[in-house]
Amino acid sequence: MTYIFCAFEAEARALIDKYKLSKDQSGPFTRFHASHINLFISGMGQEKATICAEFVKEHFPIHPTKDSFINLGICGAHKRFAIGELLEVETLYFDQFTFTLKTSGHTLQAVSCKTVLTPVSTCPDEDIVEMEAGAFIQVLSDAFSPEHFHVLKLVSDHCEPIVMKKQWIISLFQQQLKGISDFIPPTKGQQHAS
Repeated sequence: MTYIFCAFEAEARALIDKYKLSKDQSGPFTRFHASHINLFISGMGQEKATICAEFVKEHFPIHPTKDSFINLGICGAHKRFAIGELLEVETLYFDQFTFTLKTSGHTLQAVSCKTVLTPVSTCPDEDIVEMEAGAFIQVLSDAFSPEHFHVLKLVSDHCEPIVMKKQWIISLFQQQLKGISDFIPPTKGQQHAS
């Protein structure tokens, strides 16, 4: 099973459509699922990410070596990264913690990332900044083997306050769907569709 965590449905829409995920609103978090995917919409920020991760850890039978974790979402980045670029986090700074993630070897650029409490108007020393990944990993780090953790971030801004339209975010993720799908193992007997 691949467990995917997004803050907003717009970040997940391309995957929901591609894998024809069914919607379930019976729990405290909206879940989209298929036979091999559980995708959760946590809402924005560390607190919501923490609560969502704790809920999943308590209510779903995660297998530490067979299942994988993906945190997918938008981020702010330094101007050397293009808007719409998909990046894989290698080093994640959260609170007093530093998490080193094993990158996949895919063609995505590996970056450093800082999880912050509130939106920032200037980029930190790290390559990118976002608001949920550190909280997810802190809660779920003992539920998944380290090599099964992936944090994928799509550059939405250069740490400048902008108004992001839902359809624009959906469009950015649709353009990177192939790269994102590479991290989701196909169901038994299937190959990835383009």
